[in-house]
Amino acid sequence: MLNIAILLIAILCIFFILTMLVSFAFGISKLLLKILGCILLALFILFLFKILSPLIALLVSALVLLCVYKC
Repeated sequence: MLNIAILLIAILCIFFILTMLVSFAFGISKLLLKILGCILLALFILFLFKILSPLIALLVSALVLLCVYKC
């Protein structure tokens, strides 16, 4: 279960990096990028609630959210 969560976090980080590259290439605004990030994060949290306990899912999603808004 923990390996699946780590893999999902890695996929999420790769997706955000690709999204940032696309936004810089096509001139998409930062607001749209954050909206896309929030939608993806919500889906990610819902998936984590299914495979992990709710407390671990909240901690992981909080860490991902901090990483997203620090960038």
